[in-house]
Amino acid sequence: MPHSTRLRKLFLVLFFCLCFGAGRLAAHSRTSIPASSILQPEAANWGLSFQEEGQRPVGNATVAELQPYHAYYAQDTNEKIIYLTFDCGYENGNTPAILDALKKHQVSATFFTVGTFLEAEPDLVKRMVAEGHTLGNHTWHHPDMSAISTIDTFSEELNSTADAYRQITGEEMPHYYRPPQGKYSTENLQMAKDLAIPPFSGVLPM
Repeated sequence: MPHSTRLRKLFLVLFFCLCFGAGRLAAHSRTSIPASSILQPEAANWGLSFQEEGQRPVGNATVAELQPYHAYYAQDTNEKIIYLTFDCGYENGNTPAILDALKKHQVSATFFTVGTFLEAEPDLVKRMVAEGHTLGNHTWHHPDMSAISTIDTFSEELNSTADAYRQITGEEMPHYYRPPQGKYSTENLQMAKDLAIPPFSGVLPM
């Protein structure tokens, strides 16, 4: 695989990796989030603020603070790129129309799927793969992963989803993980890293 393609895939899910749950509200407000904020060991809701038009958004943890966990919300670059991602599970039947639009405009995206979606929509999963999209791991039950204290329970949420993907496609699930509800803690960022899930191949890989 060409180096440029690997880089594109690596950063495909960076931009909106943690921008969900309560953080979704922050993303649409212009409330300032201090750039000096640091990761806390307790659970936190991810949030972004768009403080300057045309510039990379600011998160409630910096790119540098997330990096030791192989976790990302943006690429540390001045290049203007948006990476298109979707949470896919409780999508009210909208996924086929989204796939049609992406195909029409020749755009690839990453779909973070929950296990129940894989179980219910194997044909859609096969279509996503066939049309060149990436499927990431959004856990089986969509729980608050920051409330999980044991590596066994944490890994079960991810492994059961990856197993379902393998059964449908015959391939290993890409190692990209997005915490449900935008909730995370340093403890479970470390768990994801230890499982080699850079939660996004950081807390994108799994």
